[in-house]
Amino acid sequence: MFNFFKRIPILGTIVYITNSYIYNGDINSNKKFAPIKLWIKKLTLKFLLCSLLTMLVFKDFIYNIYINHTLNYSLLLPLSLNPGDKITATFPSLIGFGIGVYALLFALDKSVVGEVQKAISNSTKTSGSVLMLSSDLAYPLIILIITLGIGILQTVFSKSLYLCAISWFMLWYSFVVIIEMIGVLFGLTNNSLLDKLDD
Repeated sequence: MFNFFKRIPILGTIVYITNSYIYNGDINSNKKFAPIKLWIKKLTLKFLLCSLLTMLVFKDFIYNIYINHTLNYSLLLPLSLNPGDKITATFPSLIGFGIGVYALLFALDKSVVGEVQKAISNSTKTSGSVLMLSSDLAYPLIILIITLGIGILQTVFSKSLYLCAISWFMLWYSFVVIIEMIGVLFGLTNNSLLDKLDD
């Protein structure tokens, strides 16, 4: 099943990178889907947080549905209806930043890569490899590009409430994965600096 999805243009790339991210860069991530428990562990809390933030944007609209059981579109603020404008204005720069960060992997010292692999091998994780560095940086890039695509669609179909909600969700989720990317960079920088100190 995994190989079937992997062969589909564009979708296959998304599936491959996402699976590697979920699988912590494990060598098996190019052969089979990660176990369900890893998908739940990696995504559930983040999806819940982003869903709550999205609901916060539409709080008055949702509250009216709960209390009056009616859809009152006048309660939707103009700002909440145009996430696509925010996405298309800012995300190209974020994608450029992400690509620049991803390119830094090629400049990593061999000793730093070895230390990361050693730390993963000594950890209690049942899966993973140093390839997680690549997937932990590639996955946010994929999310940013998907979010930009959804944002563009939202500006075209601006009256779709569902597309608007999805755009807000992806906007928040993009912020989450960018923070994760910064966390990976922070860890790499620390390891690199400590390695230089030992020299």
